[in-house]
Amino acid sequence: MNYITIIFVLLLLLGTSDLITEKYPKLQADIYNCAFFVTVFLFLIKYYFGPDIVHYVPHYYGMTSVSEVLLMNYSNNFEWGYNLFCSILNSMNVSFYWMTVLVDLIYFYVIYLLFNQIKNKRTFALMVLVLFEYNLIFFEYRQCLSVSFFLLMTICMQRENKVGIIICALLSIICHKAGIFVVGLTLFFFLIHGKKIRPLVYQILFWVLVLMMLLPITKISVFFLHLLPLPESYLISLEHHLSLGRQFQLIFFIYALTILCIEYYISCQKNNINTFAIVSIVAICIIISLYQYYYLLNRIRSYFLPILIVYIFNLIQNNSTIRYGTLIRQSLCIVVIIFFLHQINLIENGMSKMKNKEINTPCTIFNLINHDKNQIQNRQLQIADRWWVEDYLEDENNVIKKK
Repeated sequence: MNYITIIFVLLLLLGTSDLITEKYPKLQADIYNCAFFVTVFLFLIKYYFGPDIVHYVPHYYGMTSVSEVLLMNYSNNFEWGYNLFCSILNSMNVSFYWMTVLVDLIYFYVIYLLFNQIKNKRTFALMVLVLFEYNLIFFEYRQCLSVSFFLLMTICMQRENKVGIIICALLSIICHKAGIFVVGLTLFFFLIHGKKIRPLVYQILFWVLVLMMLLPITKISVFFLHLLPLPESYLISLEHHLSLGRQFQLIFFIYALTILCIEYYISCQKNNINTFAIVSIVAICIIISLYQYYYLLNRIRSYFLPILIVYIFNLIQNNSTIRYGTLIRQSLCIVVIIFFLHQINLIENGMSKMKNKEINTPCTIFNLINHDKNQIQNRQLQIADRWWVEDYLEDENNVIKKK
């Protein structure tokens, strides 16, 4: 069993306990605090883990001085904010491992602030978050920082802290390129929102999602792409990425149920517009627009998912007496658990087909007790390098073919 599956199974057991402890809020709170601590601990103890370390480790230790970064005098392709973050820590002789610990601590601190706004079933909410965001927390340090600052920005929006909004928005943007799009779109919606979102909006969004699943969006996009006056190299690259789209995905049912759930609850009760409602409508629009392009959507979705989780959980719990409320809650839980089990099976099957099966073998800080630090670091870097050659580049979906 690989490291990711271990975390999944543990959270599945703890998360589903929320479904049988509804009448014991104190017990639920204790289980959540335990689950949160264990989850954070398991993510923090990873040591030189995952394929992306072949890029991040040389970058971190090869980082130029703070003054050079401030002048943008560096040769790598990483964002200025992340370069500055690494340069500051490197100048303080902080190791790569402790840099990853700091990134994860920032993320989980923000998640803790957000999830404290959920009344019940917070362990189940944590399970859902890790199900979709384990890649972000494990491997994607730049985006993890950017997502953390974006989430802090939404908390500042909630508290009407204008200075905090500006600072967090800028930090999110300079840590990852996707932050520019996400922050810009969210602030735009925040400025133009009305007093209430009508249920009709979600009804329309649901049918647009169905349409996005039925239409061959890839073929349509490629057709219009060739009408544009772009260089051939651009066309080849864009066509390759568009070709990776999938019309039907199991996650469609989760997206569809989410939209229908929000639509039903806001149609049954008066739910005034708030910060999380605004961010959630932005999230739904992005999910629908990028539904078929799961690779891109998985990255953009990371910014919104924690907010969407908090919004939906509160929407359901604050309107628990409405008609069919119990049926909706149970249906959502069953679909999420089925998808969770599907994801575990997908990961395990994917691992069995890999040539380099060591890539997800647990490697933690405790391995240093009986082994030399440099030996472990070199071994993990070699494993990661082999994965890129033997598994990543062997997959034809990851290679752009020249015409």
